[in-house]
Amino acid sequence: MKADIYQIDNSRNNLIFAFNSVGKRGIITKVVVYEPVGEETFNLAFGDYNSETNTIQDDINSDNGDGKK
Repeated sequence: MKADIYQIDNSRNNLIFAFNSVGKRGIITKVVVYEPVGEETFNLAFGDYNSETNTIQDDINSDNGDGKK
């Protein structure tokens, strides 16, 4: 089975990825960030990108209806 996927943009160091979730609540920019916290350890952050504060909102559920995509 082939599923639909979103086109992603990534940073030069391949630690930040972004895509636009398109669904019932409109277009929501999502961001995935890998942040080194040790020599071989990373923190993973995922959430909605807030362009006004340049932050990732990881404490909300946007429920855009496109989770399988």
